[in-house]
Amino acid sequence: MKTKNHTKAFTLLEMLVVLMIISLISVVLFQGFSFILHLRDKFLVQLDVLQKGALQEYWFRSTTTSLVANYNDRPYVFKGDNKKFEGLTTSSLTHDAGVPVPFSWQLVEKDNTTFLQYHHFPDYPKKNDDMSHWDIMQWQGEAGQFQYMDRLGEWHPVWPSPTLELDMLEFEPQLPHAIMFVGKRYGKPMSWIIKINARYYEPIDLRESDL
Repeated sequence: MKTKNHTKAFTLLEMLVVLMIISLISVVLFQGFSFILHLRDKFLVQLDVLQKGALQEYWFRSTTTSLVANYNDRPYVFKGDNKKFEGLTTSSLTHDAGVPVPFSWQLVEKDNTTFLQYHHFPDYPKKNDDMSHWDIMQWQGEAGQFQYMDRLGEWHPVWPSPTLELDMLEFEPQLPHAIMFVGKRYGKPMSWIIKINARYYEPIDLRESDL
């Protein structure tokens, strides 16, 4: 007796159903993959923004909090107004830490754009009055200022302030107690308040110095 071998195969309808299921799965997977790539790009952009902002604040904070008073009969005695302050810092962005170096932070307005600039002497301590600068931040508009706090907690637009009540202080201050920077980041207002660590009176001249 002969037996017949029956080979089971997919029908055309079954093939179409399988292809439709595979197509749907592929569409879902590709959409999910595109969404993940979009989230990854947004995350990397936000991370770059946060890292850049943290670095900008660190540069401003480290140089400003390390301000030191100079002898009143020497150059680079601290002074400031609402667009600029200058003096000596022991945490320069261009020189070894611990060495008093002249510098300034300035708000420069140009073409409806405000730049926060770090100014320094590249060849210091050589006798060269030519300063260079780095653009650290920028934003649209002309908003931005510096303010200076005395030891009584009052803010002043200029330092030394002509309205400062010196008779209430033990020493005539050369440095403010804190400095506030007001500006913008990505169109939103922001501010940093930096406490100065140094003393307020003229340093004791223990040795000769060219500063």
